Amino acid sequence: MNRSPKRWALLLACAVVLSFIAILGRTESGKANAKTSWEYKVLKDTDMVEAERSLNQLGMDGWELVDFKRTEQRGPLDGTWIFKRPK
Repeated sequence: MNRSPKRWALLLACAVVLSFIAILGRTESGKANAKTSWEYKVLKDTDMVEAERSLNQLGMDGWELVDFKRTEQRGPLDGTWIFKRPK
């Protein structure tokens, strides 16, 4: 393949710009994550009587499920539910 010097210069310029955007994007997102503070909510199985409705309401309130520990020898949704959301 015979490529002209102008084409190589254009490809190099595009590569530099894309690299700069990728590095800048990582740096900015890293700063945002480092500054984010979270609040947590821990619910026991007694608080989750109607799981689907409860989970939908928590989601609308900005809560995200981060962990679930099932209580041994009880129902499949009985356990400890841990949620977080940005402060």
